[in-house]
Amino acid sequence: MLWNAIFLMEFLASTISASNETSSYGPCYRECDTVPMTCEYEFNITLETTMNIKCLNCPIVAEDCLNEGCITAGGNIKTVTVANYMIPGPPIVVCENDTVIVKVQNMLLTDTVSIHWHGIHQVGSFFMDGLPQISQYPIFPLDRFVYNFTASPAGTHMWHSHSSFQESDGLYGAFIVRRKEPESVNSLYDFDLPEHIITVWHWYDRPTNDVLTSILHRNGSVNGYGLLINGKGGHVKFHTNNTIITTPREQFNVKKGYRYRFRLIHNSAIYCPIQMSIDEHKMNVIASETSFVEPLEVDTLMVGAGDRFDFVLKASEKEGCYAMRFRAIGDCGKDKTKVNEIAFLCYDNSPSPFLYSHSFEEADRNGILLNPNEVATYDYSNKSLVFLTDLNSTEDVQKIFSGEPNVTLYVQIHSRNYDHARFPGAWHQFDNISFMYPGISFLKNKFNSPEVCTRENKDQFCKDDFCKCTYLQELPKDSLVEIVFVDITLDRNQDHPVHLHGYKFYIVSMDTLDADETLDDIKYKNENDLINKNLKNPVSKDTVSVPNKGYAIVRFFTDNPGFWLLHCHITNHMELGMAMILQIGSPEEILTMCHTGQQCGPWYKGSSTELRSQSFILTLVFSILVFYLCS
Repeated sequence: MLWNAIFLMEFLASTISASNETSSYGPCYRECDTVPMTCEYEFNITLETTMNIKCLNCPIVAEDCLNEGCITAGGNIKTVTVANYMIPGPPIVVCENDTVIVKVQNMLLTDTVSIHWHGIHQVGSFFMDGLPQISQYPIFPLDRFVYNFTASPAGTHMWHSHSSFQESDGLYGAFIVRRKEPESVNSLYDFDLPEHIITVWHWYDRPTNDVLTSILHRNGSVNGYGLLINGKGGHVKFHTNNTIITTPREQFNVKKGYRYRFRLIHNSAIYCPIQMSIDEHKMNVIASETSFVEPLEVDTLMVGAGDRFDFVLKASEKEGCYAMRFRAIGDCGKDKTKVNEIAFLCYDNSPSPFLYSHSFEEADRNGILLNPNEVATYDYSNKSLVFLTDLNSTEDVQKIFSGEPNVTLYVQIHSRNYDHARFPGAWHQFDNISFMYPGISFLKNKFNSPEVCTRENKDQFCKDDFCKCTYLQELPKDSLVEIVFVDITLDRNQDHPVHLHGYKFYIVSMDTLDADETLDDIKYKNENDLINKNLKNPVSKDTVSVPNKGYAIVRFFTDNPGFWLLHCHITNHMELGMAMILQIGSPEEILTMCHTGQQCGPWYKGSSTELRSQSFILTLVFSILVFYLCS
């Protein structure tokens, strides 16, 4: 009886979510030379299983892997949380300043959902940022929420759940905001196609929360498992006719003689920065996230969690297929599980090879490497390293960030164990505070909650030396702010990719610490102008990997009011509390952004007849389910 009810819910959900999309890339995929459009999407959030019955005999029968509703995800059988029955979820490809409307139906029976639009600044639309209990109440089971915001700035972004480990188990997708590029950019490539989006996700063979919670409870060691490239990989070996095969790997098609813009997006639940290269090809890096840089040709590129890069590939080699190689360091590295994966770059739709040699070692390409991680301890022999601070931005914004900061904020990064915490850790923290999401009172009381703490009063939220609260730092509006991140962790060789909601920042300095240097030493150097800074043309990003045993200094101008989350984008580190809220503007000013009941007030009252009718259907289905459970 129960399963019949659940099946009925799934059927109705699929009926409700009949899409407004006109192509696989959404209703607004076009040349960006027209007036802004309104782009509507419907995300139906469900709990699914990879290698489900719709996969039939995949991969023994290769065509079965392409069946609608078949989620291969490397070949493991695992429960996943997805949008519209696919991994990755529906890509959003729009033009800058389009209006994006996403109707999210949460069809999960027990879990809440919230969707964050990673890289979208949400200027004037803070309540659409997708932060549970901070910018919205989470979307409850069998309920829905409509996100409505302007697609800005242009760049390579992503969307993902900001609830627990849902993102790590499938609830994510690409979000590309295109624009009519100036000739200086447009002349660098011939094609910018959505089929050349590359999403690289760390993947476990079991639900991520199950894996990492047991490690935390037992004070165990974190190890990576595998990678998905656009939802595909070859983790499980299948045997047929004395041959070993895997589920299909991703293939990117090009034509010889043309230049293609690729967009690379990465995230991971654990510390596993990705090194990428393409056999017999180089990558001409032209942008990161929202900002263009002077082009740099590299042999290999490293991306941390939350990072995005754009590069141009010149299809000038002989026809055939070439391995696009990915390998991870850190918790996935050579001393642990040697995580690696491949995709294929194929000329003129050449079929990808049935068998292809790949290994962790083969993916370690020498030459020029951009954005190295873990530089304090990792061996980069035979590589020429280029750091983010070596890149030159092509933006003309020197006047914004080159003056004397109005505020300088020093943030200590530390990963440590606690004897008096519920579990020993390691706990990854800003300023020795473990962040916790506020309760519902934060929104109900107009951003006031007993869980909120500051540096000044954090001690009242400590049990012995372990402090846990909703860590908040107020910053003045319309001010130049400099944040100095200093990592003092000695016994863990992990960089921390720190992401800021609502803004991008300019990376003006980055380096490793000298022996025995502390945050106070860096503060002294900074206040006495003893740190070299690029205040002329630094690269701008919304995510920066703060080097282990090192520092990163960023600047931004506080012109976008809101309660913006600043956090490590490694999902496990975020879940363990490596975050803080930056309050910019007064609560009264921020509340003026509540233009409709959909944004605040009666949070879940739809604004259209369609949504009201959907709500009635869902309520009816839930009543049927309860009846079945009780009968």
